[in-house]
Amino acid sequence: MKPIYRAVLVAFAVTLSISAVTASSAFAAPEWYSAVTPQWQLGGTPVSEAVPTTWKGKFDATIAGPFGEVVAAECNDSGEGSSGPGTVGKVTKLTFAKCASSSKTCENPTMEAADLPWNTELYASAGTMRDNIIESGKGAPGYTIECTVTGIKYADKCTGSISGRIKGEGLAPVTATLAGKLTCTNKVSGSGVIEGTQELEDSARPLRILEVHPAFNKVTSAIEVKAKGEVSVTDTKYPAGAVGEKCKVETTGTVEAGGAGKITSYSVGSCTPLANCELSGLRGKVSNLPWKTELYEASGTVRDRIISGGSGTPEFRIECSRFSVFVEDSCSLSTTTGMANGLEENNGVIARFDSSSNTTSCAGGGSEAGKVEGELKIPRPESLLALAVKK
Repeated sequence: MKPIYRAVLVAFAVTLSISAVTASSAFAAPEWYSAVTPQWQLGGTPVSEAVPTTWKGKFDATIAGPFGEVVAAECNDSGEGSSGPGTVGKVTKLTFAKCASSSKTCENPTMEAADLPWNTELYASAGTMRDNIIESGKGAPGYTIECTVTGIKYADKCTGSISGRIKGEGLAPVTATLAGKLTCTNKVSGSGVIEGTQELEDSARPLRILEVHPAFNKVTSAIEVKAKGEVSVTDTKYPAGAVGEKCKVETTGTVEAGGAGKITSYSVGSCTPLANCELSGLRGKVSNLPWKTELYEASGTVRDRIISGGSGTPEFRIECSRFSVFVEDSCSLSTTTGMANGLEENNGVIARFDSSSNTTSCAGGGSEAGKVEGELKIPRPESLLALAVKK
């Protein structure tokens, strides 16, 4: 075989290989993703090695004094350590300065971090991202405090568990609101309380902002979800003139592996009339539950469609009065919704019906007569930190 001919064949094979990879990536189906833990990221990429970090903030420590009085001190602090990889971190240096009494019973207070270094670990609690400070082999995290109480020099050491609610995505700096109940060594002092706020300074890599994000993985088994919102259904080509209803909707179902899902209940109520309807029924109705759902991509947008669950076509029944005549119609709900991530208040998903590009059929008006509009919010289940759809 001639060298030039062989080179052409090799080039052609490489081109086919690249095309296959490109086509595979381009047509990758969207799927459901869930997160149960947070992770450290740089510029949206999970941190693969420890990132040096510094921070500053305020610590407010409260203990019981030698005579049972409240002894409290507030100090500025600055710290050094690292974040990542994954969920872990470390506190290697913590300095307190400009301490002042916040109880007026602790004169000339000073504080010092106890038993450094400390380890830290991100975790999720009640749907929020938190960072827990834990011991690293030398002793539990905490502090020593010294001050003068009614003319007596007083000192105590308090250690235990300190955790903070942590935020920080995009250009916003990572912040932590700390809280902890600590055990103090002096028997009369009982337990100590620590509070404060910290702000991370990502000075080591100013062009790649350190962030904390949910750690997403593909959904591999069914997760129960609920949705709530408002949906309107209109038959625009009903023979005697358009009719429709706008109703509050609540659904239950599951999201599953491979972009699949299921709607097992679809409660409709508090309806108002649309178009030529004069008086809507007290409650709208649906038929042929349960329904299946599947994610897909169209024009670069992740969408979800309702398909038959085996009992017949998913339908929404319109019941209203028109010119004092009872009207009954039904429209297929086999329409599509655009999916959007990032409900700030609950880290869930929004499903928006878009009738401008998606119509459906109705019994009265026929093909492409149905217009479905509205929005359903799918909050994260309590067992998750976040829920999302991704390509």
